[in-house]
Parts: sequence; C-alpha cells; structure tokens
Amino acid sequence: MKRLLAVLLAMTVIALGVFFALRESEPTSAGSAIPAGTPVERIATPAISQRAPVEAGTAAPARSAETAAPTWMLPATRPEPAAPGAPSTAPGGMQDKIARLNAVLQKLNQLQAQPDIDVTSASAAIAELEQINGSPVMNGVRLDVLRENMKIADRIQTVAAELQRLQKSTTAASPEQTALVQSKTAELVALQSRIRHDIMQAPDGAGGGRP
Repeated sequence: MKRLLAVLLAMTVIALGVFFALRESEPTSAGSAIPAGTPVERIATPAISQRAPVEAGTAAPARSAETAAPTWMLPATRPEPAAPGAPSTAPGGMQDKIARLNAVLQKLNQLQAQPDIDVTSASAAIAELEQINGSPVMNGVRLDVLRENMKIADRIQTVAAELQRLQKSTTAASPEQTALVQSKTAELVALQSRIRHDIMQAPDGAGGGRP
C-alpha cells in the first residue's frame, strides 16, 4: 500500500503542477486578465496610440472647450468593491492565490520525499488545496477522491501489517487469534472494495479545474 499512497500523492502534485504550467502558457490578449507580477505603472497607464505626424508648417487643430479629453488622460477610476464572499479578480488576489498554491506544492513535495508518507499531513494539504482552488476538481483530478483513497490506503496498510504479524505468530493459534485473523481479513477485503477509481473528472463534467 505504500506504492498506492505514493501514486495518490504524485497525482495531487501533478494536478497542481499542471495548474502552474497552464498559467504560464496562457496567451495574453487585450481582453484577458492582467498577468500576475505586472508592474503597477503598466496596469494604470494604457498604451497611447501612435498619432500621424504633423507636416511642417501646418498648425495642429485647436481643441475646443467642449471637446472631451482622450481616455488616456482621464484619471484611473477606482473599481467598485466586490460583494462579500465573492472571489477576487484583482491581480493581488490572483498573486495571493498562486503564492498559497505554491506553498501547498512545497508541502506535498516534502511529503513525497519522505520514505513513509504522513497521511494525516498529506490529507490536510490536499484539503487546503481544495479550499484554495474553490473546487474539489483541479485540472480534471478529483482531489476529494484522492484524499479519501489515501485514508483508505493508509488503513489498509495498517490492517495488512497487523494481519501479517498474526499469521507469523509462532504460538499455537487460539480460537481468539483465529477469529481475529478472520476479522482482519474481512476488514481488509472490505477496505479494498472501497478504493474508488473515478479519480479523473469526465471532460464534460461540472467542476472548476481551473480558477
């Protein structure tokens, strides 16, 4: 079961890694969101369109008082505050989210590097990842199923070790020990049947793979 735990944890790391890969590969367009890390001066001041050069000796037309100033000369308007509980779309909000996701990725990488996976810490990290992502589905991977499978796999590992110790006992099997072996064997079978295989979300399924 150690291998299963490692695979489940690796799938979580891959799902999070795909998120960062997609963020980096997103093309920027005029209507797209402002990338994280864009300098403030580039956000507040839009580019000024090139004007046609004025021929020598030709006076520029006078601007009347009624003519409105160009949009690039107007002061930047302050966005309306978001409603309570609404997800933030501001660059700072996305930067904060990416920073939190990166912190979780570091935790998962540390857990993955350990010889024995700390299932409690891994489950907590995946739960934190779900909370930050705002959905149990990230890039097609069902984090809730991964987390549940990890708990089941950890219990399977514990029961299997107990069963192995009972079966290797050199003392004569007592009725109580025989009953315990049967009980542990039945629990092991039941746990194995609870492992879910619907880890990947269907392409047309609901869920926020990307924020």
